[in-house]
This record gives sequence, C-alpha cells and structure tokens, in this order.
Amino acid sequence: MFDDAIATQKPINLNKKYYNTYLKAQLDKIGKGKLITEFYDEDSFYVDTVDKDGKSAGKVRIGLAVYPGAMA
Repeated sequence: MFDDAIATQKPINLNKKYYNTYLKAQLDKIGKGKLITEFYDEDSFYVDTVDKDGKSAGKVRIGLAVYPGAMA
C-alpha cells in the first residue's frame, strides 16, 4: 500500500476490492493470507486477535488508508 501511494501520489484505502484484486495474493505468498478474515463493509474489515496464551480474544474492526506525504 505504501509503494502504491507513493507511486500514484494518491491515497490508497485497504478496501475489499484492493484486497481481493491485489493484496490477498501477496499475503498468501508470505503465508499471511488469513490476516483478514471478513469484511464488515467495502472499507473496513475484521482481524482476529489472540491473548498472550494464543487463545481467541475476539475481533477488531479496522479501516486503513495510506496517504502520500504531501497530502498528509
């Protein structure tokens, strides 16, 4: 996302479309494809959390956008 924001000089949102068309394949390559388990809507998603013992501690809903330095 950072490279894309720098290259295009536009904000990049981690939305469902960006994830499914690009990011998921990249995460699968490094074994991290299960980080995002479900989308709440087009622009936010859930991440499973675990406690210090590795047991499920629920989910966190996140929305993520990266802006080029000049826009931030």
